[in-house]
Amino acid sequence: MKKSDLKTGMIVEFRNGKRGLMFFGTAIGNYGGISSSNIREDLTSTYADDEDDIIKVYQPNETENYCAEINYWIKNDFKQILEYSELLWERKEEKLICTIDGVEYSESTLRSIIKKVHE
Repeated sequence: MKKSDLKTGMIVEFRNGKRGLMFFGTAIGNYGGISSSNIREDLTSTYADDEDDIIKVYQPNETENYCAEINYWIKNDFKQILEYSELLWERKEEKLICTIDGVEYSESTLRSIIKKVHE
């Protein structure tokens, strides 16, 4: 999936566990919002770390109260609606864990280092 595939009404989940409802190019959640200008076409974040990379995209099944429920979903971090949503895409990744001089580096730490090197 690409950024250009994201549509208003889809729910995205970020690597940090936060979720947002796509609304005209912005993922809106109980944390505020993340503009699509901060997301690359491959759904990775433009920020230095990878916590705002999109890792899952859902399409909720519309109900007759869809609009009225959106505020409730946002306040409750979309937990209930995910039960009634179709998972459209999930990022497939290798687990990158490395030990250097006895220090273990997690996947997210290595990703952050790699992003900084390529900036």
